[in-house]
Amino acid sequence: QIKQQNVLAVYLINLCVSDLIFILTLPMGIHYVVHHDHWIMCKFFEFLYYTNMYSGVWFLCCISADRYMMVKFPLTVRSMRSMNLAYIISTIIWVALIILYLTMIVYAQPREDEHHHLLCYDSFPLQEERAVFHLCTSILGFVLPLLIMTFCNVGIARIISASNAFSTQEKGKIIRLVLVILAIFIICFLPYHIILLIRIAITLGGMKCKIEAFLYTPYQVAFAIASISSAMNPLLNIIFSETA
Repeated sequence: QIKQQNVLAVYLINLCVSDLIFILTLPMGIHYVVHHDHWIMCKFFEFLYYTNMYSGVWFLCCISADRYMMVKFPLTVRSMRSMNLAYIISTIIWVALIILYLTMIVYAQPREDEHHHLLCYDSFPLQEERAVFHLCTSILGFVLPLLIMTFCNVGIARIISASNAFSTQEKGKIIRLVLVILAIFIICFLPYHIILLIRIAITLGGMKCKIEAFLYTPYQVAFAIASISSAMNPLLNIIFSETA
């Protein structure tokens, strides 16, 4: 698809790179979960995990926006759409996320629990400075992409359904791509960010209650579910090969 100058393939390749890097971090994550010791790779793991999670979110967003623009403004966008622009957008996403999370690992310090176990990325209760940081990243890395993806994918579904320019089979393939993108996003990232935003509200609201302690296990489960996106994203490659 790259050789055929297919712009969408650029975003899919970046999504694959993000998934591959994340998979390579899993042994580090397993080491942390098992040992909870003073682990020299703690900050590096946290940096890789969040950078790749949110890069995946934004590349899903790019795919949705690209499909919407092609369906809504096919003639106008076709003349503006280029491989170079896709490469530039991809580079901006990577650079912005790397700078953002490098800032976090420089200033944020891991904490220990009452058993002297290292808390690398899941400190309870949530520190105020981390709460502010996670609030910003949740808005930029989840809420904003959610709004963009919902707008684009609902728009695609409406345009395709009302159009006579597509066959029933073509409509089915495009709608399938839309549904898979939304499903991956909602299933993988919604539970984690809902619980995270509740924790942020508790911390910044100055509420000292047992709710956050109760959220510890659900948060860990949601954190793990967010990792499933790396296994679900290949579905896009299958559907993309049919619709590209």
